[in-house]
Amino acid sequence: MIRILILCLVSSLLCLNGAYGQARSSLGFALGANQTLNKYEHSLNASISLVGDVRVFNKLAIEPSIAVHEVNNYVSARLSAKYYVANRVFITAGPFFWVGTDIRTGFGATASAGYRIFDKPTRNFELSLHGNFAKYIYNSTPVIGLRAAYNFSFRKL
Repeated sequence: MIRILILCLVSSLLCLNGAYGQARSSLGFALGANQTLNKYEHSLNASISLVGDVRVFNKLAIEPSIAVHEVNNYVSARLSAKYYVANRVFITAGPFFWVGTDIRTGFGATASAGYRIFDKPTRNFELSLHGNFAKYIYNSTPVIGLRAAYNFSFRKL
């Protein structure tokens, strides 16, 4: 997880001046595949998410998300900052909160790097690789995953 955050920070610093302004407000759905890397469990889980982007500046958006079954029998809510480091390339980082079917709860951190496959004025499709780190029940559990998101924007740029 620390390596992902360092990679995201370094890449954003290298591309800071040349970033293309493309942040916009949108709402979408995402499907993901997530692998837990706990020393006791290595489970593969699917997730479905409701994802929003709230444009702050040309290169920066706030990305709230709610995911179901990101880790088996858990729901997570995250609030990440999304920064565009280059044309169609973005990084995100932020905290998340989770709750399980057994009513246990906790906090964690998430980071991702992604690419917009296509980018139209009213819709886009993104792929991202993400990493989460949280303490689920009693064990610290890193999770890596791949997420595909389809977003709708209700106004043109």
